[in-house]
Amino acid sequence: MPFTVDYLRQVGDLTIALPQEEQSWTGKAMTRFGRLQVEERQLCGMTGYSISGRPADCVNLALHHLCPKLPDLVVSGINMGSNLGVSFIVSSGTVGACLEANIAGLPGLALSQCLRPETYREWADEQHLPAAVVDDLCRSQQQFLDAALADLRARDDAFSKPITWNVNMPHTPDANWDVVHTNVGHTSYGSCFVRDEATGGYRHDLQSVDSDQDPAADAAVAYFGGHVSISRIDIWQLGR
Repeated sequence: MPFTVDYLRQVGDLTIALPQEEQSWTGKAMTRFGRLQVEERQLCGMTGYSISGRPADCVNLALHHLCPKLPDLVVSGINMGSNLGVSFIVSSGTVGACLEANIAGLPGLALSQCLRPETYREWADEQHLPAAVVDDLCRSQQQFLDAALADLRARDDAFSKPITWNVNMPHTPDANWDVVHTNVGHTSYGSCFVRDEATGGYRHDLQSVDSDQDPAADAAVAYFGGHVSISRIDIWQLGR
């Protein structure tokens, strides 16, 4: 988060609202029962809000209760791990936060960082990465985000309509990497759970992924091709 905050406050005024706990795989779910607690905290050198809810909760509360005025843009992430393909996009709390912004009539920018399999496992198990790995990611993300924002700003409709732009940054950039506008791939997965013999129940452990290998698909470009992928998600086109 510190890198994202430092980067975005150079772009404009910033309000931070984030979940108190890990919210992977929560999609656009929102809290129906129970009570959301909001705490003001010092986050990366500025006052922000820590919320006992899901990403979409955070956006709704921020837009309608916490922000001094409606923002021009909602940015979610940078997520540690990719959000590529329809099955992962609808499961993603990072993307779900931006869809909540779209419902409010605002554009969203969902940011995700692809990780090598061994790096992702370390992050998933420890919620921590070595300082050298983090430094390398921050250096590359600076370039990726500069290029992605320059590309989007050059488009007439990028931040004027309630659209989510799903940005995935490569784990190993191609020597001639570029920003590529991609289709949302038809990526799918198998079982998300394995038997936990210690408890007799099941725990989350994704077993298999079938990535869309179409050259125009997001996974082919970002994860396998080494480029920055930008996919357009327009919920207002559903059913039309």
